[in-house]
Amino acid sequence: MKLVLAGGYDTQNLGDYAMLEVFLRDLRTLDPHLDLVLLSRHPDNSFDAQFKISSMVNLDHRSKKESLGRWFNGLNYKDDTIHLKNIINVLQNADMLIIGGGRLFIDITLGFMRGPLSYYGLLITLAKFLQIPVMLFAKTIVQNKTDLGTEHLKYIISNSDIITVREEESKNNLVFIGIEPQRIEVIPDPAFGLGFSNVKKHGLELIADEGISIDGTHPVIGANFRFTTLYTKLQDEVFHTLAQICDRLIYTLDADILLISQGTYGIDNPLDDDRELYQLLKNRSTRPNRLHIIKKRYTINETLAVYQTCDMVYSMRRHGIIFAATQQVPVFCLSGEVNALHPMRQLGISQHALSIHSFHEKDPLDMMLDAYHQRTNITETIKKNMPNLSAQTKKYTEILMNFLKK
Repeated sequence: MKLVLAGGYDTQNLGDYAMLEVFLRDLRTLDPHLDLVLLSRHPDNSFDAQFKISSMVNLDHRSKKESLGRWFNGLNYKDDTIHLKNIINVLQNADMLIIGGGRLFIDITLGFMRGPLSYYGLLITLAKFLQIPVMLFAKTIVQNKTDLGTEHLKYIISNSDIITVREEESKNNLVFIGIEPQRIEVIPDPAFGLGFSNVKKHGLELIADEGISIDGTHPVIGANFRFTTLYTKLQDEVFHTLAQICDRLIYTLDADILLISQGTYGIDNPLDDDRELYQLLKNRSTRPNRLHIIKKRYTINETLAVYQTCDMVYSMRRHGIIFAATQQVPVFCLSGEVNALHPMRQLGISQHALSIHSFHEKDPLDMMLDAYHQRTNITETIKKNMPNLSAQTKKYTEILMNFLKK
């Protein structure tokens, strides 16, 4: 079986990597000879070796700066077009085009032959010409802000053969724009299938290698914050509040805080690299010696081992929440956007969440400390709900294989 994959798998985001890892693990169980090609903004030999795939250049420019005033790479006068030929060659020999996962279909950047919606719409069109079926893998769908964005979205969804989304809200958003509900499969985030193995000792070794001293006499709090360009007007206020929260957790619990990185891609915006954001927070802290940045770029399994060293995790990232939960670590959600709330609902712990936009209405520390003191109950709820969520993730590969058999 030969598959062509397109999506956000080239921006050093461990959440996207985790979804891909679980999907490929289950696929290779069914087809050990799987041949997979990734259309990538930044082909990377180490990434290819890790996932046993082949990456090739897609239609993106290598940076936002290079794309200014231009259409997709290869579609401008005098562009090198060899990668266009390569894309056609791999598509016409593929059994399926898979587009996933996450929130790819948004109209924050949208123009003629530029932006994600135009890109995926173009891939869909090529697949139609070549009569290659399309699977939308593990999507989260948000309502677009423009009529043109909604039209692009409907075109992409309508012309896909398999439509899988990660939550009921995404299905509802698609039904709202006219997609038939029976065509849409709701399956939990693939990362719920990561599984648990006792690797806390390895996590402690990784932390020690970073030069971080955790002596075991103080609580260890994991924190997983992120920069979001969707709310730029709030950024400075939020940064200040997050630094204050860290300080107050240190003082109140006499805790050490591990700032755990899951996104380390800073080509277009340095703060999209979690480590840069964490340094900004540490610079604002009054107790920087108790605030520890995980600086190395780790694999999924190494990062899960680091999570196991934590007594509690506070996360703004969807997959920070899922990573902690799969490792049976209690978690509290500081949501910058609704995407992070979905796994909290599925885990049955949505009461332990607070929007960053409510900081001026509620003292976040009160809710965070309440969750800390209820961490045993949170863990038990996670253990109760995780097996079902994990088992359901196999539906992604089952649906794909059943379609191809037909």
